Amino acid sequence: MQRVPYAATGEDPTGRTSTARVDEGSERFLPFTRVEVDGDSDPTPSPDGEGLLLVLGGTHDLYAGSGSWIRRGLRTTPLDAKRPVAVFLPPRTRWQSQNGAGPILIVAARQPELPAVETPREELGRKPLLALAGSGKAFDPMSGTWKPSEAFLTSSEAILPRRIESIPAPAGVTHHRVLGLDYKALGLCVDEVHAETGCAVRPEPPTRGPYPSEVAIHVETEGEAQVGDAVVRAEDGPVAFRGSEVPELRAVAGRTVFVLVYAGDKGSS
Repeated sequence: MQRVPYAATGEDPTGRTSTARVDEGSERFLPFTRVEVDGDSDPTPSPDGEGLLLVLGGTHDLYAGSGSWIRRGLRTTPLDAKRPVAVFLPPRTRWQSQNGAGPILIVAARQPELPAVETPREELGRKPLLALAGSGKAFDPMSGTWKPSEAFLTSSEAILPRRIESIPAPAGVTHHRVLGLDYKALGLCVDEVHAETGCAVRPEPPTRGPYPSEVAIHVETEGEAQVGDAVVRAEDGPVAFRGSEVPELRAVAGRTVFVLVYAGDKGSS
């Protein structure tokens, strides 16, 4: 896999924002961004593709699009193997953390071309209509029913614990599927894998036909880890990798978190 370092962005004078350019040479990925929040982050548009805001550590009041989720976060550090907290970000969604303390990761991939619609009703069915004030619901013209506003393709959505799948893994490894194949995202799936010292795993990606066509991996370790033959040390800071297959992942010394991001077209066959 190709190693991609995180580098500080010139737009943030505080130095708390860093970016991994996994998009360079990629047909699917957009840059990954890691923000070390201390207080309030600046309102920021998500990439021009499907994104996922992943709370790596700390507690945050999260805002994205028209949604808000208060005091979200279960981990003291990114290395705590607790259930992830995440928010799906449709293309060009403004997000912000307030009263936050801890790192947030934004991963993103280009959204595949939307399926062609045959009727205006199908087009309207992609976004919430006639939202009921205070109910969190909007009208779906396809089914003729009211459903949660978050369920629409164009809406940001907090990923609830019941939507996160625990994947069987070797002893000392915790594997959560945050976004799976059945989620509304058309091209994005995300796994989070935590490994204790000396533990290794080669995760099986979610597959459907040729999907995924590309894989990227965000890595943070308190000691030393391996992604295939590549070595990552704590002093390197967060690092990303990009390739076409998932290699063996190993926590050599100290706890390690691997965020696996899959991209492609889920509807292809």
